[in-house]
Order: sequence, then C-alpha cells, then structure tokens
Amino acid sequence: MLKNHGIKRIVVEKGMDFDPTVHEAVFTDPITNEEEQKKNTISNVQQEGYLLNEIVLRASRVGVYKDQ
Repeated sequence: MLKNHGIKRIVVEKGMDFDPTVHEAVFTDPITNEEEQKKNTISNVQQEGYLLNEIVLRASRVGVYKDQ
C-alpha cells in the first residue's frame, strides 16, 4: 500500500558508505580490523529510513566506523 503512494524504504547495509543526506549517525564504532572495516562506513543499522518520492521522510539511523 505504501508503494502505491510513493513511499519506499532506504536500502542500508553494514559496510555501505555513510551518506549524510539519507543516514543519521547515532554512534561511532572504533576500527579494529582494517581489512573488513573502513572509515566512514556503516557498522550497524538501528532504524530503517523512508523516502517519499525521493524526499527523505525519515533518515536511516546508523552506527559508523571512525578512527578513535
């Protein structure tokens, strides 16, 4: 039903690049294994976000890997 009104979920997965236009960083995680974890990538998804005709209704709330 929501698709019919132009609402769609923002696709977000661990390891994706952090994009401040559609993601909200709620915490940071230290980089412990540089081979698998890169700076400014998503470490955890707390809450899915949604778009209405390509306009952000709610940003995805995520954790981000940062140098400590």
